[in-house]
Amino acid sequence: MELTDILGAAEIAGPASAATPARSARDGTRSEDEYRAILKTTLDAFWVNDLSGRFLDANDAYCQMVGYAREELLTMSLSHVEAIETPEDTHAHIATVIETGFDRFESRHRRKDGVIVDIEVTVTYLPGGTGRLIVFARDVTTQNQDRAALHESEEFNRRIIASSSDCIKVLALDGTLLSMSESGQRLMEIEDVWRYIGTPWNDFWEKKELPLVEAALAEARAGRQGGFRASCPSTKGTPKWWDVIITPILGEDGWPERLLAVSRDVTARVSAELAAKAATQRFETLAAASFEGIAITVAGRLIDANDRLTQMFGYDRNEVIGRHVAEFMSANGQVEATAAIESGRESHAEYEILCKDGSRRLAEVRGRTIEQDGRMLRLTAVRDITEHRRAEQTIRESEARLRAHIENSPMGVVAWDSDFTVTQWSDEAERIFGWTAAQTVGKPIMDLNMIYPEDIPLVGRTMAQLSAGTTRYVVNENRNLTKDGRVIHCVWYNSNLRGEDGTMTSILSQVLDITERKRAEDALRSAKLEAERANDAKSRFLAAVSHDLRQPLSALSLYVGALDHKLGAAEGQLLSNMKNCVCGLNEMLSNLLNLSRLEAGAVVPKVSDFLVATALAKVVSAHEPEARSKRLQLRRCYPELVARTDPVLFQRIVGNLIANAIRYTERGGILIVCRHRRGKTWLEVWDTGVGIPADKTTEIFAEFKQLGNSERNRVKGTGLGLAIVVKTAAVLGLEVRVNSRLGRGSVFAVELPLGTRVVPATPPRQPCRPLRIALVEDDSHVAAALAYALGQRGHQLVSAESAEKLMPLLNGEAPQIVISDYRLAGPETGVGVVAAVRERFGADLPAIIITGDTEPSLIRLIEANAIRLLHKPLDIDVLQGAIAESLG
Repeated sequence: MELTDILGAAEIAGPASAATPARSARDGTRSEDEYRAILKTTLDAFWVNDLSGRFLDANDAYCQMVGYAREELLTMSLSHVEAIETPEDTHAHIATVIETGFDRFESRHRRKDGVIVDIEVTVTYLPGGTGRLIVFARDVTTQNQDRAALHESEEFNRRIIASSSDCIKVLALDGTLLSMSESGQRLMEIEDVWRYIGTPWNDFWEKKELPLVEAALAEARAGRQGGFRASCPSTKGTPKWWDVIITPILGEDGWPERLLAVSRDVTARVSAELAAKAATQRFETLAAASFEGIAITVAGRLIDANDRLTQMFGYDRNEVIGRHVAEFMSANGQVEATAAIESGRESHAEYEILCKDGSRRLAEVRGRTIEQDGRMLRLTAVRDITEHRRAEQTIRESEARLRAHIENSPMGVVAWDSDFTVTQWSDEAERIFGWTAAQTVGKPIMDLNMIYPEDIPLVGRTMAQLSAGTTRYVVNENRNLTKDGRVIHCVWYNSNLRGEDGTMTSILSQVLDITERKRAEDALRSAKLEAERANDAKSRFLAAVSHDLRQPLSALSLYVGALDHKLGAAEGQLLSNMKNCVCGLNEMLSNLLNLSRLEAGAVVPKVSDFLVATALAKVVSAHEPEARSKRLQLRRCYPELVARTDPVLFQRIVGNLIANAIRYTERGGILIVCRHRRGKTWLEVWDTGVGIPADKTTEIFAEFKQLGNSERNRVKGTGLGLAIVVKTAAVLGLEVRVNSRLGRGSVFAVELPLGTRVVPATPPRQPCRPLRIALVEDDSHVAAALAYALGQRGHQLVSAESAEKLMPLLNGEAPQIVISDYRLAGPETGVGVVAAVRERFGADLPAIIITGDTEPSLIRLIEANAIRLLHKPLDIDVLQGAIAESLG
């Protein structure tokens, strides 16, 4: 059959209208020749099938591929050579090609000799005539085999890498990480390997290891294998050691194109090596530093010994190496020591050792045998116990002396075993408790009924402490019962005695009868309690007296203040005398009040920075008239210092010191100066007064204590000034010192803490404007005096005896401030009055309570309710200032 018959004339020659029949025949013949030439020269197999799959033609390449001659193939169909598809599959595949017109796929054909050939097939459907299938094929058997082999090789490599316990990495030539095995990721504790892909491998290593890493990389880049051992922590910081081998991966040109790095985790091995090395070093160090002699022997002969062993018995090391240990022992120990060495058993014995100088020493020897490198080594520790044995003998002698001492001790001595059974009972213990040794030894302590019932828990805790062995010495004080039933107080000094294993073996107790001392202490405590009660009674008495005195004194002070604007010049001296009397009474009551507040702890310092000169100027100026009246010089010398403490309380301290100096100085003067001494700054008040005896410098700070004023001359003060100084300084945490020479003068110094900044000056107080004041006072004289004095200052008063009577008088209009006496008729108090008015007109309404009571608890109560407190007797100017300050 000709090719034109197979392919169809139209496909070869083109349309019939394009040429004459003769020309068409010539062209068809030429085309067929050309196609035949192409098919013969192509390396690809070629055949033609009809639509049923029958071979219509085939070239030599296909015939050689399947081993059939062309004539044989033309009698066959695809199903004869198809090795994959069934005839039904082949027809279905042909139908698909007819539908699509083209297909490319891989198939397998069976050769004539039965060998299966892998082919890559390209099929084209020609629809002209009856239709043809033009097929080109290429033998890909070898290619597939190579691919399969490569795949199998790669799979094999992947399995090897996956099953390897090493960390396997592929690196670029520049050391960049390209991949890492899963086991490597686990070893390096990497959770996301992609964070590290593309980063330098060097980044994993510590800086000190980089020279080793770079050297191995250089070897691999040169085509050789590199390797090293170094430490490299995991990404989570776990210390690790690695043995690393870096191998070049060669390209087709024979040059390295990538690097394979295999790291084996040898942390355990290195740790073991380091531990072994450290152990060896420790042994050598221990042997060198040990207080015991160390010897290593083989078959009884010394092969090594530390310096302690040789020095212990006076030898040099080269004098003992190689000699048998029996040579250094007395005759009675040689046999036993040799037998222990030959048996290899662990031994512990004492031997008499012969020293180089001929003397003999007693040694404790412990030996054991170990195997090392096929040899049986015996390690022996030797301790010189000569002095220890002598000490034991000394202890035995000492114990004998102790027993003699116990029997003659002024304290009772009782010994117990670990079960608290009495093992020893001295004569003094018999005198204290009444029981004899025969009645107590061998009996448990609890069977003697010698512990006071209420003190049994205390004694039980002591026994538990001693039994537990947590302490070696316990002292307890408790009550005991004597044999005749008397209750006595005793101090027990208990010592826990232990055996060599550390457990308690016995207890030695020494007992001291302190009954008489306890009685004396109880009497002293009762006396102290009585003194404290007397002091409390004095405080309560002073508080009550000051309250009762302040009522009329307060009214008197207010009237005297009001008279200041009424009397003329002729009555000035009379008014001055009245003021002096009132001031004297005021000073006494104020000092009592200040002392009471300090003792009550009601004085809370308000610490701030202030200029010393500014603060003391007011204090000094207040005392200048008195100093001038006595013709005394009052000088000051202090730089521009900034102090840090409570300025008001500090001024009170200095004021009392200046007043005291003026009071006891008749000629000369007073100097106020700041000095820096002993790392601190001090404010000192010097005077040229009478001085203080050396044995009285502590007494002057006591209340009402005045030296040289037995007649209680009021001109010499109240005796409270220095007591207030020392108590105020204690509140501020400041130190007060005094130094004096009798007849020459004194210096009082108070510590001055330094500040860091200057506080702005306080603006001058503005005069108080006329106000509407609510006044509650049940004393008619005091109420009238207050009304008169405040009215003279322009204020409008609404006055009543109680809160109940005050409310209607206010007529619903809020006062600008409430002033009330604390103690009123009936159960009502000034605190209750303020609370009632605030409930009606607002909680922030300013309030002042006036009282003569100095009870500390009352002071705390008033201040806790945010109420201003003023004490009687009351000066009108002080009241006016308090009103202005309360209103801001």
